[in-house]
Amino acid sequence: RPSASGHPAPTGSSICPRSTRAITSAPSSSSNAPRTSPLCCTLMAIPVVLFNITPYNEIDRTAQSLVYIFEGNRHALPLIFRMIDIEVAGTTQSGTLFRLNSAASKMLTAYSSMIGLKYVFDTLSVEMHDLLVGTAGGEITAEVDPTKVNPNDDNVDLSVNKYELMLHAQKILSAILRSIDKVPPPMRQICQHLRDEVEPRFPDAVHTCVGGFFFLRFWNVIILSPENYGLAKSPPSQASRRVLVLITKILQNLANNVVFGEKEQFMVQPNDF
Repeated sequence: RPSASGHPAPTGSSICPRSTRAITSAPSSSSNAPRTSPLCCTLMAIPVVLFNITPYNEIDRTAQSLVYIFEGNRHALPLIFRMIDIEVAGTTQSGTLFRLNSAASKMLTAYSSMIGLKYVFDTLSVEMHDLLVGTAGGEITAEVDPTKVNPNDDNVDLSVNKYELMLHAQKILSAILRSIDKVPPPMRQICQHLRDEVEPRFPDAVHTCVGGFFFLRFWNVIILSPENYGLAKSPPSQASRRVLVLITKILQNLANNVVFGEKEQFMVQPNDF
């Protein structure tokens, strides 16, 4: 279908938020937003309505299904842009942006996990293998919660465990930082769109929103469940999973630019990190 200028309207994995204003009340402020066909713009209304009637326990599966369907027609990225626009426009406090289990948050996780599998393997396969083997065999002990260790075990030293935990958190973080040039282009576009949409309304929340996507919605999900993303052949042992949980706590606080406090007193030790 031709555009107003007489040229064919572009199609593919991009969208012009201005063309969807008739569908929702959440216009985009991104000046770099790409375009898509009028039909795709109309289809963008379907997920918005669908999520409003989806039970809470079905949100994950609904988000994943919609991402797969739209990606099959090369429209998953425009859909995610639209959901980001709606979330930002409907939020009054920056602290709640993408923090709840919203449609945008669920779609960000589903889409990035779908397109980022090779990137994930290339980035963390070695570090994850070494960590899982070491924790499963007892060679790595990184528990810092005194309530989760045997007080009568003379071999347990929480001060030593603290440095063990920070060491492996640093290895994983360093691997991620070294991989920045390999981040899939669609994920870069999402980060750019997040910045373009959040900055005009919540300028102080730009870094936490982008960091929240990259760490909370992407890397932390993968680190917690390496068996689901090709980083482990079987589910990690209980000891291994515990270390992974502690590492994701550290990475998320780094992304949020906050330190641990009274809520998790035992995690105050790695604040040095």
